[in-house]
Amino acid sequence: MPDIDYRLPADRAEIDRFVAIAARALFFHTPSDDWVDDEGPDTFRMVTRDGELVGGMTWQRFGMWVGGRSVPCGGPRAVAIRPDARAGGVAQEMMRRNLVEHRELGFPLSALYPATHKVYRRAGYELAGGRITWKLKIDRVSITDRELTARPGTDADRPAMEALWNAFAARGSGQLDKHEWLWRRVLRTWDRKETRDVWIFEGDAGPEGYAVTEVKGSWESSDGPSLRVVDRAWTTGRAARRLLTLLVDHRSVIERASFTGPAGDPLLHAMPDRCYGEAHTQPWMLRIVDVPKALTARGWGPGRSGRLELRVADDVLPENDGRWTLEVGDGRALVAPGGSGALELDVRGLAALYTGFQSAEELAAAGLATGSERDLAVASSLFAGPAPWMNDAF
Repeated sequence: MPDIDYRLPADRAEIDRFVAIAARALFFHTPSDDWVDDEGPDTFRMVTRDGELVGGMTWQRFGMWVGGRSVPCGGPRAVAIRPDARAGGVAQEMMRRNLVEHRELGFPLSALYPATHKVYRRAGYELAGGRITWKLKIDRVSITDRELTARPGTDADRPAMEALWNAFAARGSGQLDKHEWLWRRVLRTWDRKETRDVWIFEGDAGPEGYAVTEVKGSWESSDGPSLRVVDRAWTTGRAARRLLTLLVDHRSVIERASFTGPAGDPLLHAMPDRCYGEAHTQPWMLRIVDVPKALTARGWGPGRSGRLELRVADDVLPENDGRWTLEVGDGRALVAPGGSGALELDVRGLAALYTGFQSAEELAAAGLATGSERDLAVASSLFAGPAPWMNDAF
């Protein structure tokens, strides 16, 4: 058996060697210095086989909004293994060790965007949400609502933007609680050479929404320039309509725009007619790292109450494997070991249920849950909520 080790980088030279592996595996060309400066050297993890560096990853720490509360969440990214070291258990052991590190640091959740499902499902991750890229023809949006003022944002607007984002994200499921690293990725282009455009939508009482946009392509490109909405948040319907009006105001020079959202994005309802189409869907996966912490840290909708006696199967993190009782009431949950285990869930199924991505009945149909009709119905009602989606890619 090979000796596989997961650890912090020995030095900067080792990080540079990993960056070369990742660049080949993930097809990017970001200079090593820029990537390390952006990620932070403390986020890198190396994996060796018999003492030889064969891959690694980085991981960021943030929160995930579920049920109106932000739950601490880790985000593995840039997972890369040298081609000759694949299919030998290296990636599997690296992910297991990273999940152990999650638990030791107190993170009950881990989320990622998968390049493959197989490796991450073996580690206990499951599909739990997605992000759809919507494209629209600007000249067909046909909306002009200027009840709110739209003005360019400045650095002084950052606190208001953070408050708007938190209010917007707390109403949904799966959005990230942005920390400084995520805000940098929102406000600057990928190469960090240009600042994106920030727009503030405000009324007499102050800002009610914002949007961050950038122009992609040029007149020399085959499709011409397009406008991408990188980030957006609002607390009123008129702010959503003002955002669409801002897009319309580009129609003399730009024909197309895009934004990410869920299948039932509120912006679609604000459009008078069908002028949009689905261009791309990107799923993300969730891992329940600490069952009792994850269940007690999330929010629960007002008026919801019930009791579930769970049997959770987890062959990667044995601390999760076993029986748990869940009592929900008054917006909170109490979790204790024990109970009958009448509702059996694979830890992957619990991840999909946790965000409201799938009902317990759907998980039963997929072979990830087993229980009585009543227990399945109670689980579905307790975990039901807005369709989970994530605006931020990481």
